[in-house]
Amino acid sequence: MTTLAHRHANRAILCAIAAYALYSAGDAIAKLLGSHYAPPLMMVCNGLFLCTASLIWIMRTDGIARMWQTPHLPYHLARAVVVGGLSFMVMTSLKYVPLADFYGIVFMTPFLSVILAHYFFREEIGWHRMVAILIGFGGVLLLAQPAFDNFNIGYAIVIGSVLFMAAHVMVVRRIAGHDPLPLLTFYPGLGMLLVGVPLWLAHPQLPQAEPLHYGLLALYGVTLWLGQLFFARAFALTPLTSIIAPYLYTQMFWGVFYGYILFGAMPHPYTFSGGAVVIASGVFMVMMDLRIRRRRMLGGTVPAAG
Repeated sequence: MTTLAHRHANRAILCAIAAYALYSAGDAIAKLLGSHYAPPLMMVCNGLFLCTASLIWIMRTDGIARMWQTPHLPYHLARAVVVGGLSFMVMTSLKYVPLADFYGIVFMTPFLSVILAHYFFREEIGWHRMVAILIGFGGVLLLAQPAFDNFNIGYAIVIGSVLFMAAHVMVVRRIAGHDPLPLLTFYPGLGMLLVGVPLWLAHPQLPQAEPLHYGLLALYGVTLWLGQLFFARAFALTPLTSIIAPYLYTQMFWGVFYGYILFGAMPHPYTFSGGAVVIASGVFMVMMDLRIRRRRMLGGTVPAAG
C-alpha cells in the first residue's frame, strides 16, 4: 500500500514549503537581474554554483566516484535535461507573459503531478487531496486574476514548462532517498550548463563590475541550490507526490511578499481573499491527513516508507 500514514509527512511538508520559498526568492532575484542580464548568463552562473558546491560536498563525503557509481544515473541525466530545459523555458516565457497569467498556468502542475504519480507509482490520491487541490487552484486564480488575453508564443512555452515541472517531480520522486544529496543538486546544475553555455556562447555577456550584481548572482545560486536540497529531502521523507505537490501554491504568497519588499508592488484586495482560500485548502488537507494517519496508527497499520 502506498503510504498515507508516513511518520515523517509533516517534516516533508515543511521541507516542501521551504523549497518553494527558496525558488520564489530565486525568481525575485532573476526579475531584479533580468533588466541587466540575459537568461543564458544567469543559467551559466547558477549551473556553475550548483555543480561546484555539489562536487566539493561529494568529495568531502562519499568520494568523487560516487557521482557516476549509482544505479540511478539515467534518472539523474534525465533530470539534468529536464531542469536545463525548464530553467530556459521559465526565464523566456516571463518576457512575454504577465506574471498573473504565468502563475495561472503553472499552478496546474499539482493536478498533473498527482495524476502522473497515480499512473506511474500507483499512488493513492484520496478524495480529500483532490478537493484541496481544486480549492487551492481556485484560490490561486482568484489571487492572480489572470486575463489570458493577447495570446502569444510565451503562453505555449509556459504550458510546456508545466509538463517539464511535472516530469521533474516524477524523477525526484523516483530517486530521492536513494542517492547522496549532492547528486540531487549536481545534475540540475549540469543541466543548466548544458543548455545555458551554448546559448551564452552565441551572445557572450559578462557580469558588470558591480559588487551588488555579483552578490545577487551568488545569492541566486544559493537559493536554487538550497531549494533543490529541500525539495529532494521532502521526497526522501515521504514518497507521496499528492502530499508534496499542492504546496506549490505557497509560491504565490512568497511572490506577493517579495514583490512588495523588492518592487513596492502593493497587494490587490483579491490577494487576501484568494490567499485565504489557498490557506483553507492547505489546512483542510493537513487536518484530513492527520486524521487518516491517526486512524491507521491506532489500527496498528502504519505502512513503511517507500
